[in-house]
Amino acid sequence: MKPLPHHYDSHLTGGPSGHAQVSAGGLPALRAAPPVEYDGPGDAWSPEHLLLASIQTCFFVGLRGSQWASGGASGQRGQKRGDDLELQVLLVPIAIRASL
Repeated sequence: MKPLPHHYDSHLTGGPSGHAQVSAGGLPALRAAPPVEYDGPGDAWSPEHLLLASIQTCFFVGLRGSQWASGGASGQRGQKRGDDLELQVLLVPIAIRASL
């Protein structure tokens, strides 16, 4: 691992309608739009998909190098199929109303 702190930049371009483009230096650009549930086109990455994908990737990268990913520990965090590791994440939003 490189020394801390780590810095990450991304850029979003788009107009008042249609798809947006999310990019970061040296990485393929992603098309982004609202999901179907918010009357989006359903053919691009939505903020909801990107959030879940980032959490899954974070856990996956951590687990991949761990003993559990190689079959050395038990747990039900996902399923190991051959050399592949599947990770599922469920986010449950909770609204908290602040008392004034």
